[in-house]
Amino acid sequence: MYNIIIVEDTLSDSDKLEKYVRLFFERAERECAIRVFQDGLEMLDAFKCHEDIIFLDIDLPNINGMDLAKRIREKDEDVTIIFVSNLSKFALKGYEVNALDYIIKPFNYTNIEHRLNRVLNIKKRSKDKSILLKINASTNIVCDLDTILYIEKDGNYLIFHTEKEEYRVRGSFSMFESKLHENAFSYCMKGILVNLAYVEKTTQDSVYLKGVTLPIARHRKKEFIDDLFNYFGERKGWM
Repeated sequence: MYNIIIVEDTLSDSDKLEKYVRLFFERAERECAIRVFQDGLEMLDAFKCHEDIIFLDIDLPNINGMDLAKRIREKDEDVTIIFVSNLSKFALKGYEVNALDYIIKPFNYTNIEHRLNRVLNIKKRSKDKSILLKINASTNIVCDLDTILYIEKDGNYLIFHTEKEEYRVRGSFSMFESKLHENAFSYCMKGILVNLAYVEKTTQDSVYLKGVTLPIARHRKKEFIDDLFNYFGERKGWM
């Protein structure tokens, strides 16, 4: 389910935009829920921080769309913002609020389809770079693979060491192994998978990453170093 907000004070434009968005998701065979607002401050009060996409006009009553976007970013850094306006002079300012794109009025279905395809592709890549960790009976965490330094096995548990914290999860490497190898993880020894992106140095029997030193098993050394060279694309004086 995609949660979408449209903030547009021109009724004809908001109706057309809602129609095109619904048509896109019907053709994509995906569900969406759309809320439409004519007033930016009203939208801000109703904002729940679980929305996926906001189509935002610039010329709004009470608060302009650019200032509204800045206040949205104070609450949510990740929601996708797409400006829709006839005020093209603001287009270059979209980077200030990390907007995905800027659609100039009058718009058509193709304009909307193109932007929404970008959103779905970005979210698919994000999903492919994440794993779901079941911490306990009531807590599940979506963990970005790019934040994981290494993973170690501890009995019936896996410990995910990220840049900020550790997650202890009951399970085995086989639960995640395929996705981890696709995203440049390699065993330095049995029971320890290393994110190659964080490797700073290797020596005869150790690998260094972000202040952590891990052993390289003799029987894993060649394959680990080969994985490292393949990841970086060329030999750069490692070892």
